[in-house]
Amino acid sequence: MPVFDQTDLQQTFLRLIELFNEGNYNGMRPFLHPNIIWEMLHHADSITGAENVIQWLLSQKASLNPQFVPDSANEHTDPPNSDGSRRIHGPAQWKGQKDGGSNERVEYNFTFTTDRNSRWLLINAFGHLTH
Repeated sequence: MPVFDQTDLQQTFLRLIELFNEGNYNGMRPFLHPNIIWEMLHHADSITGAENVIQWLLSQKASLNPQFVPDSANEHTDPPNSDGSRRIHGPAQWKGQKDGGSNERVEYNFTFTTDRNSRWLLINAFGHLTH
């Protein structure tokens, strides 16, 4: 198995999703920018700050263990923005509970930026339901 490289955007994106789907929210910490904005899927609220996002996931989602499954065939990675950040977006399936609940189709947008060591960090995460 190749060694994980956080300077590789695609590897970072996939590892973050893997940790989320495992319910390993504490394991996500090294992949979140300290000033991340995490927008809610089903309402207009958002959470700012990596520690706040982790605490919210632990308190609100741990018992549900939701699953996020991007459609890799329709995933898009945009060219770098003027600040060097990159956006990955596309359709996905959202299952609010690992064992139960219904699947919902969503359109997601994740923006990543790099730290001083060129490691990719998620700085903005949002999505919306599609029909």
